[in-house]
Amino acid sequence: MRRLAELAGVAAEEARSFDWAAIEDGLGLRLPGDYKLLAESFPEGWFRGWVLINLPDQTEQGQPRLLNDFVAGGLEALREFQETGACLFPFSLFPEPGGALPWAELDSIGTAYWLTGPGDPGAWPVIIATEEGDYWERFDGPVSEFLAEVVTGRYDAAGFPDNHAGWGSHVDLGPRPAFITMAQAAARDRAKLDAAMQVPPLRPMSDLWPSPRGGWKRPANEMAVLRDLLGAPSARVPRVNWDQVHARLGLRLPADYREFIDTYGPGMLGDVRVTAPGAPGGMNLFELLERTHARTRGMAEEEYRPPLYPEPGGIVCWGEDQRGSILGWGPGSDDPDDWLVVVMGTSLRNYRQEDGLSFTGLLRQYVRREPGHLSLRDLKAGTVTFTPRAG
Repeated sequence: MRRLAELAGVAAEEARSFDWAAIEDGLGLRLPGDYKLLAESFPEGWFRGWVLINLPDQTEQGQPRLLNDFVAGGLEALREFQETGACLFPFSLFPEPGGALPWAELDSIGTAYWLTGPGDPGAWPVIIATEEGDYWERFDGPVSEFLAEVVTGRYDAAGFPDNHAGWGSHVDLGPRPAFITMAQAAARDRAKLDAAMQVPPLRPMSDLWPSPRGGWKRPANEMAVLRDLLGAPSARVPRVNWDQVHARLGLRLPADYREFIDTYGPGMLGDVRVTAPGAPGGMNLFELLERTHARTRGMAEEEYRPPLYPEPGGIVCWGEDQRGSILGWGPGSDDPDDWLVVVMGTSLRNYRQEDGLSFTGLLRQYVRREPGHLSLRDLKAGTVTFTPRAG
């Protein structure tokens, strides 16, 4: 731990404490000792801007646990994806014997796992994988050794996509700082976004997007229907300062989206990622906007249509589905409540809209499995549920 702290350029002097006995009893497994020391003593932050340790938390009843709702939900989604036969991730998943157990998240977006097994947990190898397991690698060493390779830039992460560079870019750990705290990461992201998204106030874009003024049906706020379908939120969510968000973006966001985020927060609705301004763990609306627009860098202008925010009149993204389709709004009016929802393909070269369909209308259609022009694929069998992003 001391050597890793030296390599990272930080003081491992945090004083967190966790009820490891209760956490391990709940798992039915002993956890590696180096992970416990990391969780107790290291500042919370990103190793080379790529790996973020998951800290234990507790249930609403106060029971300590390793896997929060978001991490557990992602594990279950991967398990159900495996059951379809389309998943390339070849490992069984916890709590199956020898199953992969998450311990960190990757900025790629992805997850770092232990490949659990009998014997000394300090000998468990590390598996790192993209979110859907379509790309993965194995590191035959404990967490501390893996992080030492990452923090020195020796680890070759070029097989993983770089969400902050242009389309088709891959992670290069070399130029990145060895370690950045969560506060430093937030300040960096704010500065990048502010620099990239200085745009004039939104104006009507009738030449790009249909609007009710052009004869299209006005989209409806269907939050009341969604509340009936999803039930009460599982936990109280922090309120968003929407005035600050709108000032930062240079435009206002639709009322039904704001109401959904204030009620349920960011999270996974089935296989749909719903982001929120400033949310952690791959759920940040600002990061999604920057990351999506970054994909156009290096593309010839004629290669992608339509424009993407912060380009004037560009699609304003709010989420993604498991195929990598981008979900957003086409800003066809100066009133955001007139915006129709948009689904854009992974190539950024095509998009679809449906007359009168709002953000909450699309989610209603998805939860009810209604047929529609914008039908989204759901990899889960049974009821579509919402898993909030904890933290």
